[in-house]
Amino acid sequence: MHLARLFDSSRTTDGGYSLEALTSDPKIMSQGNSDDDVELISGKMSMKSIFGKKKLKKDGTEEKIITLPPVDVLQREERRSWIRYSALDAVNTLKLFNRLKEKLMHVPWFLKDSIQGTMYNFYEKCWRPFGVLLVKMESEGILVDKVHLSKIEKLAVGDKQIVADKFRRWASKYCEDAKYMNVGSNTQIRQLLFDDTSRRGRIEMNFELKPLSKLFKVLNTEKIFEEGKKAPLKYRTIHLHKICEAIRFIGSIMHVVMGMSLKKG
Repeated sequence: MHLARLFDSSRTTDGGYSLEALTSDPKIMSQGNSDDDVELISGKMSMKSIFGKKKLKKDGTEEKIITLPPVDVLQREERRSWIRYSALDAVNTLKLFNRLKEKLMHVPWFLKDSIQGTMYNFYEKCWRPFGVLLVKMESEGILVDKVHLSKIEKLAVGDKQIVADKFRRWASKYCEDAKYMNVGSNTQIRQLLFDDTSRRGRIEMNFELKPLSKLFKVLNTEKIFEEGKKAPLKYRTIHLHKICEAIRFIGSIMHVVMGMSLKKG
């Protein structure tokens, strides 16, 4: 996973970082030799494709939905297939590691305009020890002051609400219904800031067109009555439209408008 992110950090919205996606990608697994590539790019098969079974309807015919039995059931009832699946997983993981290592060894590692080695050297020096630390934290746990944590949690929740209300007040100056929006919704934030056109596939986007409005259902916390209703509904509909000026996205950098990037910003 770490090697794959160093090689291409934009795969979150373009294929992902699963073993199946990475080992099926010719850009990663190809060596330029057609005979070797056939074996390398065979990729991992998903558990659903091997062990998945279609549900049966009451009349005995199969449904379209494929279900996967629990892992402990597969290990007992599909033992030979499970062993083969696990062994192939290990083989594919090793192949992927070797290909990514080879590619990163050809990418220079720069620090303050000076070459420090390759990006694989960077992985060995920085990311691999960090990965070991994360595994150790997960397996052994970390000491937490529960009393202190409880206190700062209350402060954090209060601060979060203050900031959210401040954002709504600011946004409602440009889009009236923004005062009711869910600031934790990535979709609503994208609609408000970018007209929710963060979908991949366009080389260039021009936002100088007439702002489009989009409908969203939000909790009716203000208990607003809709026309003709005797009681306030649990949800109400709001309209959000783009409030930002023209923004230009080119190629793979469009993923910067993803939810996590917006929240970090």
